[in-house]
Amino acid sequence: NTKEGTSEALNIEQLKSDIAYLDNLIGKRGIGKEKIQNEIITFLSGFDKNIALHQLRTIHEYTNTDYTIYSYQLDIIGDLNKMLHVLYEFEKKFHYSKIMSSRFYTTIQSDKKNILHQSIIFQNYEDKK
Repeated sequence: NTKEGTSEALNIEQLKSDIAYLDNLIGKRGIGKEKIQNEIITFLSGFDKNIALHQLRTIHEYTNTDYTIYSYQLDIIGDLNKMLHVLYEFEKKFHYSKIMSSRFYTTIQSDKKNILHQSIIFQNYEDKK
């Protein structure tokens, strides 16, 4: 019985390790979608003041029988190097959600000045089982 108990304990530890690994890949589980969106905004506010949040879209939710996917999209404006730094920091240090997509684009203001934007999409997966 001691051998079986040790084996079960090892299996539980392996499962905990697997869950932590998956949380790291796809974002934390069991955290409300609004809390994650607030964490994204809080994390972004810790950067250079020359980076501005231009737009925050409503949370998109996709559900099927096995899981729910939450997508968060924000649009920031600023200097290219500073926006690249923000993207890098989100990728390395933000554990609530994971970046699925990022793109840069420009718009022209009425005074013909080009404005550089970065659109970032984060996603979380919640298992429904």
